[in-house]
Amino acid sequence: MSEQPNSLSESIASLRLKLALYGIAWQENNVYRQNSQINSNNTSLEFEFKPQQTVENYKLVCYYSIPKCLNSSEELMPEGLDPSLCTHIILASAKVANGLLMPNSKKDIEIYERAVMMKKNNQQLKIMLCVGGNSKDAGGFSDVVSSRSNRKMFISSTIALLIAYDLDGVDFDWEFPAWQGNPLERTQFTQLLQELHEELIKIKSPLLVSVAVATPQPIVDQAYEVSKMAQYVDFINLMSYDYHFYVWYLPMTGANAPLYSQSTDQGYFLTLNTNWSVIYWVQQGMPKEKIVVGLPTYGHSFK
Repeated sequence: MSEQPNSLSESIASLRLKLALYGIAWQENNVYRQNSQINSNNTSLEFEFKPQQTVENYKLVCYYSIPKCLNSSEELMPEGLDPSLCTHIILASAKVANGLLMPNSKKDIEIYERAVMMKKNNQQLKIMLCVGGNSKDAGGFSDVVSSRSNRKMFISSTIALLIAYDLDGVDFDWEFPAWQGNPLERTQFTQLLQELHEELIKIKSPLLVSVAVATPQPIVDQAYEVSKMAQYVDFINLMSYDYHFYVWYLPMTGANAPLYSQSTDQGYFLTLNTNWSVIYWVQQGMPKEKIVVGLPTYGHSFK
């Protein structure tokens, strides 16, 4: 069960904004350098921090949940976001309907337009649109990928919508291909990414493509052709959170997003941490520079 926010600011941060901050990780060139100098009395150390990231290799990707009500003072609107905070803002989310990418409602279009206005104050900012998510409106992917004609129709609608509202790309949040479903979806999802990639090259479009991906090994193995995906995506958003939460068949507590395993972890529990997940994705063929690690802005409580 999830921890309940007990203030308006927490509610905005963890429920409405749901701004999962993503920092590019596991890239050696991004690590700051520490130069230590001992003073004449040999009593203290001075550390000089030199960040190595550049525009080309640094990403801070933020998910922004589209408000349910446009006229409520309790909702965080795009104008309330700092346009210099993130390199990418992903609007969550749109849906698949009748084989097409579509807004969840007409009011969402206004949010698209207001979010894009932030680029006036930060020309490097990228505004992307998430499709899917873990909700009742996230369905439709299975039908979309099932045939080449369906994929072509969906790709056309995706590109058209992104261009129409001056968005910079699409983030696929399908939870999860072939998982408890048709095993062919694993390959079909790769085909969707490949055909979208080829179409963007054909029309010389700079639109970005990212995928929100799972961390548990069983899901990764069943859902993704990792080395092939890597050829067609600009980056992946690793869902390195919810490693531990309450489920009746696993009555054990644990950190929401542990960086490393605990000394007491054994067996499968050794895999439930960010470090293991990143290493596994790299081993399966995803380049380090395309892995963006998810940092949750919420926690779980147990009782």
